[in-house]
Amino acid sequence: MWEISRCIRLPFIEMSLQRKVLLVAIGALLSAIPFVYLVFFLRGELLESIRNVGGVYVVTSVKVNVLWTISLVLAMLPYAVVDYFIDLFIDRVHRELPEIFKGLAEALRSGLTIAESLRHVAETYGGEIGKILKNAVVLIELGLPLPQALEKSVSRFRLPALERAASIISTAYESSGRLIDVLESSSQIFGALRAYEDERLTALRPHMMTIYVSTILYVVLALTILYVFVIPLSKLQGIPGAMGKIDPGVYTAIMYFAGIIVAFFGGMLVGKMRYGKASAGLIHSAAQMSIVAFSFYMAEMFLR
Repeated sequence: MWEISRCIRLPFIEMSLQRKVLLVAIGALLSAIPFVYLVFFLRGELLESIRNVGGVYVVTSVKVNVLWTISLVLAMLPYAVVDYFIDLFIDRVHRELPEIFKGLAEALRSGLTIAESLRHVAETYGGEIGKILKNAVVLIELGLPLPQALEKSVSRFRLPALERAASIISTAYESSGRLIDVLESSSQIFGALRAYEDERLTALRPHMMTIYVSTILYVVLALTILYVFVIPLSKLQGIPGAMGKIDPGVYTAIMYFAGIIVAFFGGMLVGKMRYGKASAGLIHSAAQMSIVAFSFYMAEMFLR
């Protein structure tokens, strides 16, 4: 998952307000599917499984709880997936910028003009960055100055890294004779920054994996407590000298809800650690919540 951006060329989708609203609306429509199924096929089980625990109503049916979890995951999924691939695109831009600066410097040193160098690098790397450079070349050939062509080409992305790269190339171009030296220095600087970021991610990766492991361990411990202790003890009810009334469904629901909460915030923490924003962890939250829901459902089917 962490290295997918190295092997796939991704399109860029600008997250405008209208698109965010559209993604939320799609998520809402998807989340309605499990509720429709619940109303038509599991309504009786839902009503029978409602318990009053200390003034709080709890749904004890594992099937119903798994269904609303699926609904929540589907609600998050459209926004989470698009946001995740945008982050992968940004990561790919950061990885390719050093090579782009180096490629431009080598092309200029070989005697190509700036427009020819941009075209050469665009054809070499392709992807969205290649499209940006090709668009800049077209604008230059139409008579637009290089600084304006680059600025216009990167403007729709609104990415600081691309804006800095365009500014560096434009400033170096206007300084005439220092263009190749500036591009080579920029390649080294951006490469050093990328190396530092890779080292940081290498150090963080075990911690991010630990969050997934902690969710799995919680599920294992919760199911062990339920199916080794709570449920067997509940079967002793009515035997003289045994414990008082135990409702295993209530304990299962509490363990399940706690697991979903752990999974949700664990995924958000992964996103914060990896990309510096909690919203990037929605896809990890969805994955961990799915692990919890699947585990409890399979236990209900085969261990009860």
